Parts: sequence; structure tokens; C-alpha cells
Amino acid sequence: MYFGPALSSRQQYQLPSGYPAVEPSVETDVSSIVGTLLRRKRALFAILVGFLSLVILWTLLTPKSYTATSKLIAGGAGPGQSHGGDTALPLLNALLAASTAQSPETYVALIQQDPVVDQVIRNLNLKTSIDQLSNQISVKPVTNTSIIELSATWGDPDTAAKIANEFANVFIIREHDLIAGQAGSAIEFLTKEMPAAEARMRAADTTLADFQAAHPSVYISLSESNGVSSTSESSVMVAQQKYAQAKVDAEQAQAQLASVTAQMSSLSPTINGSQNVAQNPVIGQLQTQLAQVEVQLESARKQYTDQHPTVLALMEQKTQLEREIASQPATIVSGNNFVPNPLFQQLNQQAAALRSQIAGDQGQIKTLDVELGRINGSNGSLPALSMELADLQRKAKMAEDIYSALQQKYSEAIVARTTALSDVSITQSASAGSASVKPNWKLSLLLGLVLGLALAVSGVFVIEFFDNTFKDEQDVQRALPLPVLTSVPQLTTSSPNKLPWLRALTVESFLQLVTALRYSSDKPLRTLVITSPNQGDGKSTIAMSTAIAMAEVEPKVILIDADLRRPTLHDRLGLQAEPGLTDYLVSQVSLRDAIQSTKYDGLYVISSGAHVPNPVKLIHSPRLDELITELLKEYRAVIFDTPALLPVYDAAVLSSKVDGTVLVLAAGMTDMPSTKKAIQRLSTVQGVNMLGIVLNRTTPTNGYAAYYLSTDSPTQLPHENGVASPT
Repeated sequence: MYFGPALSSRQQYQLPSGYPAVEPSVETDVSSIVGTLLRRKRALFAILVGFLSLVILWTLLTPKSYTATSKLIAGGAGPGQSHGGDTALPLLNALLAASTAQSPETYVALIQQDPVVDQVIRNLNLKTSIDQLSNQISVKPVTNTSIIELSATWGDPDTAAKIANEFANVFIIREHDLIAGQAGSAIEFLTKEMPAAEARMRAADTTLADFQAAHPSVYISLSESNGVSSTSESSVMVAQQKYAQAKVDAEQAQAQLASVTAQMSSLSPTINGSQNVAQNPVIGQLQTQLAQVEVQLESARKQYTDQHPTVLALMEQKTQLEREIASQPATIVSGNNFVPNPLFQQLNQQAAALRSQIAGDQGQIKTLDVELGRINGSNGSLPALSMELADLQRKAKMAEDIYSALQQKYSEAIVARTTALSDVSITQSASAGSASVKPNWKLSLLLGLVLGLALAVSGVFVIEFFDNTFKDEQDVQRALPLPVLTSVPQLTTSSPNKLPWLRALTVESFLQLVTALRYSSDKPLRTLVITSPNQGDGKSTIAMSTAIAMAEVEPKVILIDADLRRPTLHDRLGLQAEPGLTDYLVSQVSLRDAIQSTKYDGLYVISSGAHVPNPVKLIHSPRLDELITELLKEYRAVIFDTPALLPVYDAAVLSSKVDGTVLVLAAGMTDMPSTKKAIQRLSTVQGVNMLGIVLNRTTPTNGYAAYYLSTDSPTQLPHENGVASPT
């Protein structure tokens, strides 16, 4: 039989000279994405499982760390509320008022200061340094609130909770001591001044009593005239009280200023807000030297024994470098970010307020001195003894007022120190049961699954991008201007249940190929070349299976093994390699002697024949043209199995002598550049009629199984009708 003539509307795929590579546009849609993922499911699964395995391994090998968190509220009482009472101590009142204005960020900086960290280490007897413990502490304010979260990370939850709670307690005590310390400075000053004031008061009282005992008449007359001079005496007493109060306030402020100045001298105006940590560059230099020494040592060992001085010196140098690398820290501080010290700024503000208070008190004292002198001058008209008595009374009253004022200040300072409250309170203590653990198994697996899936999908598309082989018919149609005549499935499978419907699908594929060849050209198609770009694409199996399928449709089909370099058809069909094609072309045997029958009805074979040194010369010979002419007189179709196109020119030459050429591509194996180069090689030969593409070794979906296995009549399997495996 012959395959044609076909319908006149069918177009012949004749390749012109200088065939250009056509790159159609790629349409990306959901189906193509899903198809890519299904096609690369092994790579997808391998990447996902590999990444999850790394996550699990990292989770197992990483030491567990527990983070416990305590919460504090900072800033003290709000407006209108008391901080332990509004005392008469100006400095203490200023300190308590200033504490309400501090931001949570100020307390964050104060909590992380070295004295607090050192106190925590000593209280808990921790075997660590200040820097190491500071790195395990995280203090951050909650946005738009006065709440501070203090987190401690440690190797066990109990210690982590203890560290977090101890930090909170130590800082609260430190804030309490800061407030109580101001009252302590006042107490220290008052303790020194009160004995002297008491002595002055007693001395004044004794002098007044002695004067009254010595001059009783003056005391009586002064008492009788008390109504006359009461107004003047009242003015003197008021002025004396103000004078005593101003003097005490000024001296107390001086003492407080000295205390604040002493504290400021022990503090730095700035603190280290943050550190920039970088990799130690010394380690990199030492590692480079170590690599050079290792290379030299390896070279020296090839020339000398291990006891040679050169080898010993290099070994000693290597040991020294390794010791140096081990002693170096992995990271260094590359820079510090200094910020203003909030405690220093607070004390500086207090010092300024005290200086202003002292200046005001001193001005008031000068004014009162002038006023008292004026009042004393107005009383100069009294008798001398009466004036002396009045003056002694005023001095006694002034001494008593000063002592009373000191006593009152002392009592207030004692109360303030005793009832001093910190402006930081714990709202939630850290507990071991609520400590978070890292790495978290559930979170690690969930993130590993999500990231692994994203990585797997990305990896699949990266592989797809760099893999330029054909995977399915859509790839062929997008890349090549040739029709796909049929797709032959991969018959080998690890699942025995798939074999029946895969074999049935294979039979359908070759029947489809025979039908497609019938309508692939508008001229009679009786001679056919089946070739491929590279060895191993399955062209010989396709040629043999196509010939068997044609013989099933209409007998008298002959298959010729024109692959004179690596013939395989005789082995596949269980025939003799000689005599064959080469024997006929060199006139060693007749055509009848070269033809062998097969076990398949209607199929005949001419094997490759004896090995020849120059196969291309025989393919070019007129004797081959005569062979084709003779065979067409008796056989309906002649099919040639030729070598691959890229290694040799045999297939290109033979394609110019036949009615049509079929190119076999292997899915997942044949790449686009090789295919285009093979087609370009065919285009250089005149008279080549490219019929189309056979895509071999495709992966069918299970949708085919439902159709083939649900038929009422059993499907004839490939091994029953003689179709060979397309592999």
C-alpha cells in the first residue's frame, strides 16, 4: 500500500534552504504551570523533602534556649496623684516631679546599665560576664504605653525566669535608692546642723533668762508697754521667722547641690546606646595563612619524610596558626553609638534648679537683713535696757525658730526616705511555664514546609528554565514549525497495574502515526526515512513498530536497516545481520537473497549486512536508487531506519531519495538546540520532505487508563500484535 494521495488541502512541510529557527511566544497559564509541576514532581518532592530534612536536622542540633518575659510599668503616678507626699524639701519634690516625665525609652536605657547587670550576676551567682548577660537581655517598650517588656534568654526556663524577675527587682530597688538617696543627703546635712542650732538656742535662752533675773523691773515695764510696741515686735518676729527659714533652705540646698555634683562627677555625660558587631578580620588573615601553610606542608610531604626539618617546621607553623585562630574572638565591635546619659541629664537639671534656689534664698536673706536693721532703728527711742531685753528676746526667738525649722526638715527627710517609692512597678512576673522555647518544633516545621514548598516550586521552574529538552507536544509545537504526528508513551513502569493500559495506548499511538502519515503529504508516500537528532532517541524502535503497524493495516511492507554503523534491527527481530543492504549495494548478493521474512505477517526486512569502511559512499551510490525502484514494484511501503542526523550525514543524504522523513525526539532527553541543528542539516539537502515529529517516551496521565480499561472487549496488547516497546 501507499499513504496517499491525500486531501489536496494538506500542506507539504518542505524545508527551504537556510531554515530559520522560529521562536513562538510562550503562553503561561494555570494549566501549563500545573503541567510543569506534575512533570517535575520528582524534583519538587526531592527539594521539599531535602529542605524539610535540613530544617529538622537544624532543629535537632541547635541547642534549646528559653525566653522568659516580665512586664513593668514605668513613669510613677499620674497628674494629681502623690508620690509619697508633697514634702517641704524642694530637691526631693523636684526629683519626684521629674520622674513622671521620663519616657519608657529612658528606663530601657537605665535597665541595661552595667551596675544593674552586675548586681543581677552577683545576686544569682551566674557564671557569666556583664557583656554576655547583656546580650541575653532584651528590653523594649510597648508602643504608645508606659509598659516595658523585659525578656531574658537562657538554656533552661527556670534560670531565664529568675534572670528576668531579678532584673526587674534590681532596677526597682535602684530607682528607690535614687529617690531615697536625695532624702539621705538632707538628713546628713541636718544631722550636722541640728546640734549647733540647739546649742545656739539654749545659749540665747540662758542669756535672756539671766538678763531677766538681773533686771526684773525692766521686764515688767516692757511687759506693761507691750501694747504700745506690739506692732513693732510682731514685724520683727515675722521678719526673723522668714530670715531663719531662708537661711535653712539656702544651707540645705547647698548641701544637696554638693551631693548632686558628686554624683554627676562619677557619671559619664553619654552612654553606649548600641554596638556594631562585625566579623573579626584577623581570623580571615590567619585562615588564609593557614591554607598557604597547609599547601606547602602537603607539597613538602611529597618530597620529604615526616621527620624532615622542613616538614616539622611547617607542622609547627600550622599548629601555631590553629592555636591563634582558636584564641581569636569570632566577632569584634566595629563601632559604638553613644547617646546622652538620661541619669546624668536628670542630675544636671536638679543641679540647675538647686543653684537657682540658692540664689533666691541668698537674695531673700539680704532683703531681710535690711528690713531687720530698719526695724531695730525704729526702736532706738526705747530705754537702753528695754532695747537690750527686746534684742535678747528676738535672738532667742530666732534661735528657737531656726532649731524648730531644722527639726521639721529632719522629720520630713526621715519620712521621705522611709516611704520613698520607686516609679517602676512589676505588672507581670516571668514564669518558667510561660517561657518560649527556640527552636520551636511546630513553628520550625510549619515555616520549613512553607519555605520548602516555595523553594521547591522555585527550583522546579529554575530547572525548567535551564532544561531545554522537549517534555510534551506543547513544547514541540512552541519551538518547531513541524506537526506532531503522534506521541509514544514510556512503556517501562514500576507499577504492574499501569502496564495494560500503557500497552494499549502504545498501540493507539502507532495507529495514529500510520493515519497521520497518510494525510501528511499531497503526493504519494511510499518510501519513508525515520531518523533522530542523536543516538538513543528511540528511532530504531519507532521504525520497527511503525513498520509492524503498517503491515497490520495492509501487508507487503519492507523495513531496511540503513544504520550501517550501529545496526540493531536484526537483533530486535531475531534475524541474521548478513547478507543485507551493504552486500546488495556492492553486488555480493541478489535482492531476493538480501530480503528476510519476519514472524509478523506482511513485514519483511533487509538487515544492515556486512560492515563497510565508507557507508556514505554506498548511500550516495546509484545502486541504492535502483534498490528503491525495485522494492516499490513489489512492496506497498519501504521504511528506512537511518543513523542519527548529527553524528553523520547518512540520514540527510537518504532523506533526499525518499518521499518523506520523520524525525523522532525523546521526551526529556532530546534538547532544542540539537533538534534545530538537525533540521538545519536536513534543510541543506535538496528534496527533503519533512513530514513531522514523533515524540517518544512521553509520560501519559492516568486519564487514559479509565478509557482503555473500561472497554468491554479486551484490548490487544503490543506484545500480542507485535508492536515493540518504544524505549
